[in-house]
Amino acid sequence: MTHVKALWIILLAVVNRISEKFFKESEMTTATKKQTTSRKTKSAKKQIVKKYDYLDENGNLLFQSVRYDPKDFKQRRPDPDDRKRWIWDLGENTRLVLYRLPQWLAASKQDWQIIVEGEKDVETLERLGFVATTNPMGAGKWKAEYNQYCENRLIAIICDLDEAGKRHGLSIAYSLHGTTTETRLIFLDRDLPEHTDVTDLVEKHNWTAKDFMDLIDKTQTFVPKKIGNQIIAQKLSDIEPVPIHWLWFNRFAQGKLCLLVGNPGVGKSFMSLDIAARISTGNYWPDGENLPEGSNRAPKGSVIIMTAEDGLADTVRPRLDKMKADCNNIFAIEGVHLEQEDEQLKFWLDDKIPVTDFFDLSRDIWLLEKKLNEINNVKLIVIDPLSAYYGAKIDTHKNAAIRSVLAPLAEMAERHNVCVVGISHLRKSASEAAIYRVTGSIGQTAAARSTWLIHPDKENPDRRLFICLKNNLSREKSGLAFEINDGQIEYELNTITESADDIFRDESEQGASVQEAIEFLYGFFVNDPNPKSTDIIGKALKAGISRRTLMRAKNTLNIISEQHPSGYWRWKLPEQKNENKTKNEDV
Repeated sequence: MTHVKALWIILLAVVNRISEKFFKESEMTTATKKQTTSRKTKSAKKQIVKKYDYLDENGNLLFQSVRYDPKDFKQRRPDPDDRKRWIWDLGENTRLVLYRLPQWLAASKQDWQIIVEGEKDVETLERLGFVATTNPMGAGKWKAEYNQYCENRLIAIICDLDEAGKRHGLSIAYSLHGTTTETRLIFLDRDLPEHTDVTDLVEKHNWTAKDFMDLIDKTQTFVPKKIGNQIIAQKLSDIEPVPIHWLWFNRFAQGKLCLLVGNPGVGKSFMSLDIAARISTGNYWPDGENLPEGSNRAPKGSVIIMTAEDGLADTVRPRLDKMKADCNNIFAIEGVHLEQEDEQLKFWLDDKIPVTDFFDLSRDIWLLEKKLNEINNVKLIVIDPLSAYYGAKIDTHKNAAIRSVLAPLAEMAERHNVCVVGISHLRKSASEAAIYRVTGSIGQTAAARSTWLIHPDKENPDRRLFICLKNNLSREKSGLAFEINDGQIEYELNTITESADDIFRDESEQGASVQEAIEFLYGFFVNDPNPKSTDIIGKALKAGISRRTLMRAKNTLNIISEQHPSGYWRWKLPEQKNENKTKNEDV
């Protein structure tokens, strides 16, 4: 009996050990399953639920808008090198179009077509028999280039029932005004729940095609409101600060109007083409080694050129080829075609539309903006010279007239984040300040955010100085020097610090002032045939003779610089030259 009891105790202990091990393993398995389930749940939080294809007019896939659950959207485009793969961004070159574009364009212009906010609402309306569309990337993203798809059509815009939806609908209606046959802007009943959209009306409120047609029929034609004369103001706290985006760091900014000025023949047009060439290929800036990382090369993009002085075939194109530009990215505006009321022909030989007039900044800004929308990724517009494109009615000597032209040009530059560089000449008459030497009204220079001068170096006629005349966007005022050799600009590595005011002041002093400096030097040598250079320069400055004018007088007299054994320099007239001691003085 004792043996049996002992056996039961041993057996019970074994059972307990097995049970403990089983429950521990069971708990570990459960925990592992929970972790796995948690990971699966976590990864399943964002799942693709719908893909919306955006096609061009011919049905070719341009990109997709991908909808996730929970609600989120991303865009992707086919990889051109492997159509089975996707690139998860639209990049700079993807053409943006309306959703369901082929069906939209194929629809009868006698029937109402509906614009909504979102691809889901488009498909909801299609199931009811309507032709509908939306712009990619949601509210607030309507582009002026989409207006062409609505030309001469009956358009109804149905807004989502929230503030963003209302603003979105209004922006489209204003943008389309004058383009459509008729536009009707529809705001949903305020008694409906906030954020109600077209799909909610169908799925939650059982709307039918007749309900939507009734809503369109009872809505009046959209007419932009006349709000009367008033001052428009905005709280600065509502304005989101943004950094300056540089085309060429500290020199030319994107979204700004800038000037490049100088006398005829100094290389203004040449330098503007050099800048265009660098942008066309994304090449390095000449001072790239001294610029911050990421700013040392030009942003690659397109360039628009207007030139009234150089031939495109014999001058502009050969120069750009020498500069190794990608001319596929550079567009030259030859003029404008203004349609006449009695014009019948719509097609011409070779489908080339004829030029009927010169481009006029006072008249054709809207056409330039239209061209900006057609050409992809424009970074720079060059207008050479600016004065040739003001138009015959603009008095270029009146500030108000100049500002009336340049203000819309600057606003367009800001809207499209494109740098506009206008080229201008200098007046011949001397002035007390370099900024007043620019041709025409001071309003031209005042409107520009930065103005850069190209001027010959008086000591070397082949050398050009690229100098800051004005820069409202940066404290950096250093310039560059360059020479033009064999059709290319060769920049010097070091920056220069000379100011335009100093250069023009010295030029105005040349002549009588140089002669005055020569007489000053002769008088100095009478009293001291071998004076210290520091004494001469110091007394010349006190006498009102600038260092540059003094150096010109020194060169005119062929004065020799000699270094004394103790280190300082002395000057001598040529007949006093000591062959054994003459050196070059770095004055």
